[in-house]
Amino acid sequence: MGVDNPTPITISGDVPKVFPPVPDFNTLWQQAQETNPEIKRLDLDVEQSKTLVRAAKADYSPEISLQGNIGRRYWDRGGTEDEYMGGVFMEFPFFEGGLTRARVAKAASQNLQLTELKRNRIDELRVNLMDALNGLENARHGIDTARQMIKANTEGYSSSFTLYKYGKAIGLDVLQAQVELTKSQFYFINNAVAYEINLARIKQITGADLSVSASAKR
Repeated sequence: MGVDNPTPITISGDVPKVFPPVPDFNTLWQQAQETNPEIKRLDLDVEQSKTLVRAAKADYSPEISLQGNIGRRYWDRGGTEDEYMGGVFMEFPFFEGGLTRARVAKAASQNLQLTELKRNRIDELRVNLMDALNGLENARHGIDTARQMIKANTEGYSSSFTLYKYGKAIGLDVLQAQVELTKSQFYFINNAVAYEINLARIKQITGADLSVSASAKR
């Protein structure tokens, strides 16, 4: 029943020993708004669309230009000198066939779509950040619980095995204690993985290195 030759559980890979907390949600979200590349791109797209709207509306305004020239006209009399001519011209778009209105409407529609896209995406990022932060904190609490379980189950297994050697317990008791210890070890691994996954999600959303990676603080 695996009592005489118990096989210890070995964990391959590098499992962190320290799982530090991260800043609060407001701090993380402020950082995301400043450094998240997707938010930066959306901000740039919205500002560019606003510029296109202003450029399209500019066609409604009159155009003012200053023009002039210099030349010589020859008359049938002496003393002919150079003549200068200049003027200020103002053009009013009285009728443009609806072209300007169509351009303004198209630019305004694109701006509205980009603004709505930015709003929806920001809402999604906020929800994802909150979910990742909650998942990370739940994993940290699970890790603390798992460590307590491992300690208790290790003592329970040692006690059961000692009693078994002196005939005070049966093999099934030892096997059950070993199963409980194994379960607590897997529970620890599960929460450790969940911590790293949610930490990676937070880093991706904030667009910055939080410098709290468990593997970096072992």
